[in-house]
Amino acid sequence: MSFRFLALAAIVPACLLSAAPAAAASLQVVSGERAFTTSAFGTTGQSFTAIGTSLSSIGFQFALFNAGSAAQDYTLSIRRGDGLAGDLVYSRTFGVGAGVSSRTLTWVDIALPDVVTEAGAVYSAVISGGGNRYGIGMGPTVNIYTGVPLSGDAYAGGRALFTTVPYANCTTNRDCDLNFRLTAAGAVPEPATWGMMTAGLAMTGLAVRRRRRRAALAA
Repeated sequence: MSFRFLALAAIVPACLLSAAPAAAASLQVVSGERAFTTSAFGTTGQSFTAIGTSLSSIGFQFALFNAGSAAQDYTLSIRRGDGLAGDLVYSRTFGVGAGVSSRTLTWVDIALPDVVTEAGAVYSAVISGGGNRYGIGMGPTVNIYTGVPLSGDAYAGGRALFTTVPYANCTTNRDCDLNFRLTAAGAVPEPATWGMMTAGLAMTGLAVRRRRRRAALAA
């Protein structure tokens, strides 16, 4: 094997490594400024379309509703499909903490142990428990006088899920969403990345063909 081919063979893997997709991808949806408690309306959640092959965190917005009530832990469940009762993938408890101290919606992120997901499949993040100290943020915001939503669907990949629907406009369409964000790993490479990887493999194939042709002529 020639030195030239060895050099090329060493370069191609480096090209493929540099073209690898980023380790994480993120999604954030802020649908509105309304909020409700699970103590009043029951278990809730948000369905979403997975953007990678594992889920490392998910967050929701909370606001302080009843300062005199004791804080209670919530249970987060990741379930398959669009609904509150799909097959369980993962579950853990979490607390809101002292960072949420007013009626201003504030992000609370829950760390996950790289929960395995199928990119493009639909899952639901289901929240239960928690008492009535905190409200969970959702949207869209509505006109306080007419009740008419001030915006459309903030997220086409899923919807807010309820045991008891807190707002009338959430019963006839999919326009309601919780305010949520997530971080995923193993996102599908962009088209440009696939192009770089394909070009690298083509370089390797071309070098092999040239080497075989030279060997045949020498024989």
